[in-house]
Amino acid sequence: MSVKEGLPDGRTFPISDLYESLERSTQQGRTDADFVNLTEYIDGSQEPVEPTIWKREDRQPLLAPGRIHLLFGDSGDGKSWMMWHAGLQVLRAGQIASVVDLEDDPSAGVERLRRIGANDDDLSRLAYVKPEGPLDETWTARLVSNLNRCNAKLCVIDSFGAALAQDGGDENSDKDISKFYKTVAAPITEQTGVALVIVDHITKANEIPMHPSGSKRKRAGCDVAYATKVISPLGKGKTGRVRIVCAKDRHGTFARRETVAVFQMDEGDRIKLFEPFDDEPELDQTTVLRNLIVEVLQEAGNPLDQSTVYAKVREHLEASDKKIKDQLILLHSDKDIEVDPGANNALLYSLDDGREEVPNGL
Repeated sequence: MSVKEGLPDGRTFPISDLYESLERSTQQGRTDADFVNLTEYIDGSQEPVEPTIWKREDRQPLLAPGRIHLLFGDSGDGKSWMMWHAGLQVLRAGQIASVVDLEDDPSAGVERLRRIGANDDDLSRLAYVKPEGPLDETWTARLVSNLNRCNAKLCVIDSFGAALAQDGGDENSDKDISKFYKTVAAPITEQTGVALVIVDHITKANEIPMHPSGSKRKRAGCDVAYATKVISPLGKGKTGRVRIVCAKDRHGTFARRETVAVFQMDEGDRIKLFEPFDDEPELDQTTVLRNLIVEVLQEAGNPLDQSTVYAKVREHLEASDKKIKDQLILLHSDKDIEVDPGANNALLYSLDDGREEVPNGL
């Protein structure tokens, strides 16, 4: 393979020579316009990305080093408990886990870890961070330095919304979300190699949400996204179970909508992370259709007319006009979507902002 040097005689030379030339000419600083040396990817010396952290009972891990993970679900789904459990696995392996806690305080974190079995030796390896100011470039540089000094393997930010608020950001703003990924999340993973998990919430408790609350850039900017859905509620004195579903996996370990694990916390605060149960009931087609309609409207980000909704739903699922329309009516009745009149008597569908009136003709 060769490229043109751009010289008058049109001479070319091998890419490998170009890399060496570039490295010599940019010793005082590279820019993001410079070519990336692909040698290690071509010759196989660059190892593929594989999860190694937060293992199920069958030893299948869910979190990959050097990657950004998003864990989102409804309030009470046990997301924070899940991350304390992931952290405890790391601590028990004699390694460092870091928690950037914007939702609680150190005493609550220590108490939670003790409840699920952590001892003093485990807790001595917890790198706890409690930010008071904005999570900006200066803060991130300091955290990156600290993570590298202790060779941390896992870093959890709890939660996305609170982290944005520290800097006056808005979770509905694409610009603010992109800035967070560029100045905080990406430097943490790229410069330390930790598995980064950002805990987030959903706006409405759909059956299995495929997007967190706020801007679509949240899911677009991460490498892996997991959604949670309660099977049986968590709570003191009872056993609760939560399904963990893949909403995105850039590296293909899991398929979208695949149940990747079942999180169980029993009445004695004992936690198990099971592989999906063979007898786990599948969602019925009505629920699948309902979820898909909501996801189509989330993906669109703007009102869609009826024919467009039908077409986009059918890209993923065979369904009649009547079945789709029936679910649109039910979704509006449940205040999950809103319907507005459009041009030429068309109906426009979007995620609900609290309206209750159904336009004539629905």
